[in-house]
Amino acid sequence: MVKIKLIKFATILTVFTLAIQARPSWCRNAHTSVEKRICNSRELIDLDYELSNVYNRLADIYRRYDYPSYRWLVRSEKRWIRERNTDCYDMSNRCIRRKYNQRIDYLYRLLKDY
Repeated sequence: MVKIKLIKFATILTVFTLAIQARPSWCRNAHTSVEKRICNSRELIDLDYELSNVYNRLADIYRRYDYPSYRWLVRSEKRWIRERNTDCYDMSNRCIRRKYNQRIDYLYRLLKDY
């Protein structure tokens, strides 16, 4: 019985450790309430990784072939982050999820053109 409890505890501890390790690196510097909520939600972390993936793919293309568009993309992402943090400040995770999904869809549409 004690052995089973120890195995369960070790499993839970391992899962918790892996979840912490899977957080985006920027979570170490999370300051706003929205950023902290993202870093504490597996679903929002997954959306953040998806956004990061499509953003980086698009940024690589723009950086190589259309530098003015690259500069626009960087400014646009900073504006989006400020808007997300402002609009979802006292809202539920649903607000953050909606913002992420809208941004991801938008960036995929831009990527489709290349």
